[in-house]
Amino acid sequence: MQQLVVAVKKDWAAGPIRFICENVAASLNICCAIVMALMSPNPPMLQLYAVFVFTSILFAIASYMRGAPNLVAMFGMYTMIDTIGLVRSIQG
Repeated sequence: MQQLVVAVKKDWAAGPIRFICENVAASLNICCAIVMALMSPNPPMLQLYAVFVFTSILFAIASYMRGAPNLVAMFGMYTMIDTIGLVRSIQG
């Protein structure tokens, strides 16, 4: 447990904005997964896609700040996919 605390403190010191982006995005994604599970088979996709787009952007920013181009590309793709889902949800 102590090693985890040290790692978290080190990660925070290395980039507090990145740390916040990653943790907010991860927390929101977990919340979305819970909402989807509890409201299945008819979850509120419009609202969920809006959050997914936001979290993908946060993860892409954090990945860029971390210097991980492969993750930037992946979260860029997630942003595009979720944006398509959001637009389709809006259109009905």
